[in-house]
Amino acid sequence: METAMREAHSLKAAARVVDATDVQVLSHKLEEVIEFYKNENKGVSRECTDLFLKIADVMHDLADAFVE
Repeated sequence: METAMREAHSLKAAARVVDATDVQVLSHKLEEVIEFYKNENKGVSRECTDLFLKIADVMHDLADAFVE
């Protein structure tokens, strides 16, 4: 889960640099969801963590496409 949080945070920062507002907003929302689970001590399955990471990967691709 920490890896997913770091990925979302890094992506948000990168999106801000290239002015990819939509990706920045989505990254922030992903951070909020991860933080919710973390703060509520909700058990998160490996599948859920994998999903968070896949979402971050897709958003990285979106940010890359924005730059190109």
